[in-house]
Amino acid sequence: NGRYIVEYYQIPCYEPPHDWNTFQVIFYDPAVYPTGTGDGMILLQYQGINDITSCTVGIENASETVGIQYLFNGDYDSNALEITNESAIMFTTGETQSPGIVTGTVTLLGGIGSVQDVEINIGSVTATPLGNGSYTLSNVSSGFQTLIASLYGYGTITLPNLAVPSGGTLSGVDVNLPYLEPPSDLISAVEEYVVVLEWQETGYLETDHAEAPGDSRMPLTIPFRSDASRHNRSTGLDESLEFLGYRIYRDDVCIDSGIENNEYWDVPPQNGTYDYYVTAEFNLGESDSSNHVSVLYEASSVPESEAILIPEDFALRQNYPNPFNPETTIPFDLPQGGRVTLQVFNLLGRQVATIIDQPLPAGFHHVSWNGPGMSSGVYFYRILVRQDGVTVFEEFQKAVMLR
Repeated sequence: NGRYIVEYYQIPCYEPPHDWNTFQVIFYDPAVYPTGTGDGMILLQYQGINDITSCTVGIENASETVGIQYLFNGDYDSNALEITNESAIMFTTGETQSPGIVTGTVTLLGGIGSVQDVEINIGSVTATPLGNGSYTLSNVSSGFQTLIASLYGYGTITLPNLAVPSGGTLSGVDVNLPYLEPPSDLISAVEEYVVVLEWQETGYLETDHAEAPGDSRMPLTIPFRSDASRHNRSTGLDESLEFLGYRIYRDDVCIDSGIENNEYWDVPPQNGTYDYYVTAEFNLGESDSSNHVSVLYEASSVPESEAILIPEDFALRQNYPNPFNPETTIPFDLPQGGRVTLQVFNLLGRQVATIIDQPLPAGFHHVSWNGPGMSSGVYFYRILVRQDGVTVFEEFQKAVMLR
């Protein structure tokens, strides 16, 4: 199709020799991809690059007297962008070309969306597919362009490096948009001072998540709903579709993300009625929302014993006893409620335990840890406090275990 491709696979650097680069040099036939001067375009595209400190990038003539130097031993030209994995550099005369046309077909994989609602664009040029999914983008600047196709509730597909011919048509640019199935059957309950949310996981997942360790509360019952009552699931999904976690919304504001199981605890900031819903997040985008639930939260539900004294500042205090064997107590202060994560690390910085990871109200708190299976030595414990997904407090302390 008018291209000559030369691939360099894991080429070792001169120094250090164990670092490597994998890239392609693509030469474009000016008869197929014309330029204003009749010169052919040259594209360098990198799959992986480990080290640029002993690397030269550019083009030059056979006698090495005329050329363009992009990079030399880690030093870029003042107008050059950094070379990273999956980046590309196009060498061309840059003459103005006649616009071209891009055509193709859009297919929705699952769901109940309409293909005519898909938004397709290359830069500022947009198109709306017909009922059969076909689309035409006219007046597209010639050269290498990126097409983006999106529809709410479906994965956003990006097609880079489309070579649009000057005054010609690039056809067969077909796009498959996978349906991002949302979580469903969201239910809620208020237990003491905590709002508990549970939902049916997205149909993209086939494995049930286990109950959180140490959680002795009875789980809420989620009514079963057969696949027949769900939206159609995606079929023929691209292997690149990856589930990243759930996003929790309170009153249309995302308060947390990356949640891996199908339960969440929240401590609202004050007394009132709150609207909650959950979405599933994928590498290609965010799903539609689950059903909404309205929760009446009353501050009076906070246990009286925990509402009497409120500290002025966040604090993570020294554990006691210290050194300890086999159990110690870790106190901490919360002037405001939030999601609290308390973790333990060894001297190598490796996490060895998560003591708690749950919402807690404002107050003076303490937890116990006995380090089952841990050897004698020095450990560090860290507290993270998040509010609406933002970390508001972080601190470390040191503990010594003597077996």
